[in-house]
Amino acid sequence: MHLPLTDYPEISIWQPHLNEILSHPCPDEFRSRHNFRSTIDVPGFHVTTWFDIFLTSVIAAFNDIQARVGNQILWIGPNAHYFVYAPNFWPCDPYFEWFDHWLKAKPSALLERPAVLYSPRAWIDEVKDYVPDDWCESERWPPASSVPERLYLHADGRLSAALPSNGETRSYRYDPHHPIPTLGGRNMSIDAGPLDQRPLYDLPDYGLIYRSAVLEHELTIAGEVRVTLNVESDCPDTDFVAKLIELKPDGCASLIMDGVTRAMYRDPTQKPQPLQANTVYQLTINLAQIAHTFRAGSIIQIDVTSSNFPRRARNTNSGNSMLANDSDADVRIANNVIHHAAKMPSFIELPRQQ
Repeated sequence: MHLPLTDYPEISIWQPHLNEILSHPCPDEFRSRHNFRSTIDVPGFHVTTWFDIFLTSVIAAFNDIQARVGNQILWIGPNAHYFVYAPNFWPCDPYFEWFDHWLKAKPSALLERPAVLYSPRAWIDEVKDYVPDDWCESERWPPASSVPERLYLHADGRLSAALPSNGETRSYRYDPHHPIPTLGGRNMSIDAGPLDQRPLYDLPDYGLIYRSAVLEHELTIAGEVRVTLNVESDCPDTDFVAKLIELKPDGCASLIMDGVTRAMYRDPTQKPQPLQANTVYQLTINLAQIAHTFRAGSIIQIDVTSSNFPRRARNTNSGNSMLANDSDADVRIANNVIHHAAKMPSFIELPRQQ
């Protein structure tokens, strides 16, 4: 909760490089110099998990280098970051075979199978009993069998395939003095995984909730999930956080994935664009990648809020481009609005597997 973020002792002394990273909030020459995957031209074995804090960068590296160079392999397992060190994580031990091939020119069955091996289960409750016998193969990620399917957010809180028929709005208040706590997700030092979100729902100003009808059949998704919102705010900047949740028959609101977009940087190819009052803007929130099956009897739920702390630094809503330099005096309370109309719909894109 300390402001400013820059020059805080645990950053400026313990990890001084973070000061410089925080000082470059949007693409520039500094960030371009640190795009290390653009220089990689050797065979690579990429390993991650569905609830790994590094999931997005690992998949991005695989896709980029595979497209340019080839000879890349991607394995995505269940659970969080540290599960890759568990003996029962691996469907087989690939390392000697991989290095024997590339360093000693020995034949390798790894190179004869599809490049991507992934667990269709994002989380395993009983890790000690897990036996990785159900991993799936794909020539690419996301799988070619995944097709984007839209579900639209409605002003009455519904989530459905039908376009909204009116232009009603929903709003909520975001006070950076009282951020919404992090509860699960792709974390490393914070508890990770599909944690139940219900403890958050009694908090003041949590945000908005949208729910589908009860699923009559299983729904499997595999690939990138994105939420597109038409928004406005009475502050020049704010965050929009979206969560994909499986609301189970027993009432558990299990977090599947989440993402955030800083409104002022909604277009990463442009300079900061402050929000103007009484103006509607469209932005997209990337929730990253997943392989998951929603069970019959569950409900697909989308939560929209403006903080996820401490996983994400609080947006002070100040409109200052260098958010990390803001002090307590810069904090503003935002009233954020979501629009629901046929001409400016808000929706989620799910990669349904056919």
